[in-house]
Amino acid sequence: MKNVLITGERGFLLRNCKFLFKDCNVQYYKPNTQYYDIDTIVHFASPSDTFEFKDKLKLSKSMIDLSIDLIKLAQELDAKFIFASSMAAEYLDNDYGINKKAMEQYIESYLSDYLILRIPRVYGIDKDKGLMKKIRLNEISKFDLKNQTVEYIDIEDFKMWFTNVINKTGIQKYIKQQRKNTIQEIKDIYCQEYW
Repeated sequence: MKNVLITGERGFLLRNCKFLFKDCNVQYYKPNTQYYDIDTIVHFASPSDTFEFKDKLKLSKSMIDLSIDLIKLAQELDAKFIFASSMAAEYLDNDYGINKKAMEQYIESYLSDYLILRIPRVYGIDKDKGLMKKIRLNEISKFDLKNQTVEYIDIEDFKMWFTNVINKTGIQKYIKQQRKNTIQEIKDIYCQEYW
């Protein structure tokens, strides 16, 4: 049985992917704790909401400091490191993407057994951050609701992809066709029943 250390277990992505670790001895990361005999570190904890991006220093510290600690732990324990990155790391047009890219490069420099997931936007009925939060708070204009389109994948798409790549190494990008809908269509698909 594999010993897996996880961060971000209450986040949207991992709470929908618990089935991937059902046959593992799972521990949830706590700071200032000694860990031994860990085979895999799964690091999904990260700010992911534009509301959390306003304080740039706090954003960078929360994304970088914990990641560096976990990368060093993976190196010490000779554990595989699975990192939830973002498609934003390809464009570098905001601090979130820049920090994700920096951590990707750090991982590549220090570890040989790693999986970096370049994750596109993922939506599902139980997502409560980002666009879904803006929809819930009625912070999107009627014009944008009808006219702005968004590319994304459904949480079921993500679960299938993660299942298929979890045992791979290196940077893995989601290469299938993404869905594309107006914000109003996304609201109709995901937000009616849950909220």
